[in-house]
Amino acid sequence: MSELAPKECIPCKGGVPKLEGEEFDALIEQVGNGRRVADEHHLEQLYKFDNFRQALDLTTRVGEPAENS
Repeated sequence: MSELAPKECIPCKGGVPKLEGEEFDALIEQVGNGRRVADEHHLEQLYKFDNFRQALDLTTRVGEPAENS
């Protein structure tokens, strides 16, 4: 993942075909950690919690920096 983290999503800006085939598969292997590709478009990851409070805490930890950026 460390090699992918600093990269920018150029295809998201338009005019570049999406990755497919072996190149796509090689990058997805690097992402790992329970993530999967949904609709050949975006990554998804399922989080499981013991209770609602834990889920809400994660939402807050992720949401606050996103709101401030």
